Amino acid sequence: MFLKQNKNGMLPDTIIYNGKFVSMNERGDIYSLIGIKDGKIIEVSKNNLLDDKLSFGVNIINLEGKTVLPGFYDCNVHAVQNGIGHYCIKIETKKRGEFLKKLQKTVKEYKKNQLIWCIGFNWEEKERLNRWDLDRISSLHPIVVSKDEIHSTIVNTYAYNLLAIPSTLNGVVKDEKGMPTGYLFGEASGFARKKIQKLFINYKMKEQAMKMTVNEALRNGVTTLNAMEGGAFFDDEDIEIVQKYEKKNKIDISIYAQNTDIEKAVEFGLEKIGGNFYLDGTISSKTAALYESYENEPENYGILYFSQEELNKFVLDAHKKNMQIALSCIGERAIDQALEAYENAIKSYGRKNHRHRLEHFVLPNDEQIKRAVQLGIIFSMQPGYDNKWGGKNGKYIKNIGERYKRANPIGKVIKFGGVVAGGSESNITPLSPIYGIYSAVNHTEEENRINIDEAIKLYTVNAAYANFEEDRKGKIERGFDADLVVLDKDILTIKKEQIKDVKILKTIKYGELVYG
Repeated sequence: MFLKQNKNGMLPDTIIYNGKFVSMNERGDIYSLIGIKDGKIIEVSKNNLLDDKLSFGVNIINLEGKTVLPGFYDCNVHAVQNGIGHYCIKIETKKRGEFLKKLQKTVKEYKKNQLIWCIGFNWEEKERLNRWDLDRISSLHPIVVSKDEIHSTIVNTYAYNLLAIPSTLNGVVKDEKGMPTGYLFGEASGFARKKIQKLFINYKMKEQAMKMTVNEALRNGVTTLNAMEGGAFFDDEDIEIVQKYEKKNKIDISIYAQNTDIEKAVEFGLEKIGGNFYLDGTISSKTAALYESYENEPENYGILYFSQEELNKFVLDAHKKNMQIALSCIGERAIDQALEAYENAIKSYGRKNHRHRLEHFVLPNDEQIKRAVQLGIIFSMQPGYDNKWGGKNGKYIKNIGERYKRANPIGKVIKFGGVVAGGSESNITPLSPIYGIYSAVNHTEEENRINIDEAIKLYTVNAAYANFEEDRKGKIERGFDADLVVLDKDILTIKKEQIKDVKILKTIKYGELVYG
């Protein structure tokens, strides 16, 4: 029998019953009924009976047997930029001719001189587009084509001249005559992306983009975001926009200043820095920093954006400021660079419980995993990467050969004792923890598959720990925030292949319905 008052004498303002509340606590408790007061869970019960003497005014919700999880985290989102993606054309194809044909059809929808920005075409390197291909689509519009992972961009001649891209910039690809081809990667791609937004994306559009991201997050059960904002590929104005939206209280947002400017981060009032300011590139663009060269490119080992000395200084300075640091690293060379910087800072200025992070951590070796675990580093990883690029038919194998089997080693990290927090790096992969959970359970490599309980922890318990919030989030338990996700299926009992089909029925934040 659920009592009228809990043991502290408090009466709940909301009671949710007839549900399967998966606590995610160490005992694996499943509750049938919870009581909420002022945004907190004040009572849990395995008994599903309601007290017929409940006082007038208590909100009673019958879940009719639905499964409930703690509200999800997404530990790596480009909040403003994800929303800006909604302004772009999305053409999902890898075939050059098909892509150009579809792009051609969109031109008539745009006025002269209006930007045509397309994302989603993850071209094969042998079919690499150039500015002259896009010139044939239109010379009356600036055309920009970006890979999902933002490290590579192609522009037509109009856009190249409009953006005034310096030909000496790192990442400007030229033909045998020394002419820019319009293909940009790394620093040049970041330069182009920032310039596009200065010219075409105004403040109000960014505010609307942020709103779209939050609504998308809530639809997918996300109640807390780690927003990676600002920096070389984006704009520091994005930090201000995210902070402004955070005050609306529909969702919790923790911001990482995505650059090395510690003073500016402090000015913004931030305690987290780094995020996805990239130490190296990506495997898809063949710019991730590797120890062995890319397939069929014996001279290409990828690129590093920082020297070890530069990175050591930044990490030590931020570490001394008691900031939580996140470093984005894909390849082994970048991972080594990050680990050395963390080791140097911790040795030079001892500080426990720092919970510094490694973002992505795509292609480590076993020794690097063990080093990171010993340092107490959090592994902020994206299971969706494997779903998108892994396996025998994925992009990884084409660029790095048999090394693809080592990519995104979530299962191995957990076996070695690491704490893995889940994210999407949306809009690189969908802003959907359900997609991430499905991807982790169905990893293309058996040794890196994890069970459903471990997969849910990536987006609840582990993510809360990664955010220093394990005492109030990530579980359905007394004293915890009433952040809840109601599912249409029992994710614990369905076949693992069916997880991707699970739908979010309701998202509850601080006891209030914010979606559903």
